[in-house]
Amino acid sequence: MWCENGGTFENGRCRCPAQFAGTTCQRLIRDCKEAYDNGHRLGNPGLPFLIQPLGVTEPFWMVCILEWNGVSYVLMRNRMISLNANWTTAKTWIGDDLSVKLYDVDYFIGLENLYHLLRQAEYQANLFCIYNNSNSRGWIYYGQFSVAPEYSSYALTYSYASPDNYEYLDNGFSKNAPVVFSTNDHDPNSCNHSYPGWYDSDCGGYSLFADKVVWPVGGLDRNINILNIALTRVSNFVVN
Repeated sequence: MWCENGGTFENGRCRCPAQFAGTTCQRLIRDCKEAYDNGHRLGNPGLPFLIQPLGVTEPFWMVCILEWNGVSYVLMRNRMISLNANWTTAKTWIGDDLSVKLYDVDYFIGLENLYHLLRQAEYQANLFCIYNNSNSRGWIYYGQFSVAPEYSSYALTYSYASPDNYEYLDNGFSKNAPVVFSTNDHDPNSCNHSYPGWYDSDCGGYSLFADKVVWPVGGLDRNINILNIALTRVSNFVVN
């Protein structure tokens, strides 16, 4: 068997470099878990990998940590640089160029990339925040985390929100569906918010894209210093 893209034939199969997958290593990985499942390991702080989910024409960079079954970081805000963007930019990419900047990055993979990433399998999302001038931290998990296509304004859904038993965040996404993505030039509910984000029909919800992010913790609004959203795939791909 001929192994492509630097793959080597071992024990009757192609062993692919971390960046590639498939029977002959013929394609890019579809998420970070695929590299993990192929035997690769990489701990904190991770590195950007070029990802091409099913249905995506142009691959994009995303930070991967190849521990804990492989974790895909779709949003990272380490320095809290502005991620304020219009609709066209929010659809494609916001933030640092991960092809040249490897560490301490701020980025969002874009709504269209997120849609295709989430539709190829079932994912759990983990929202992690550091707050109180970096003295406290917390997590909240979202099961069956998904966004709908553009015609729905990338409506956000999840089956449950479960805070960590010891260090927790509240759910800052509104429970009043539909929760749709809004920008200054695409505002389905006429909310006139200052920053992009997922908001409900009553304009409720917290923005992860504000210049100064606030998120509820224990019933109180906290100023966030660092945040990220990490995805863990919990099923096989719907199409191989």
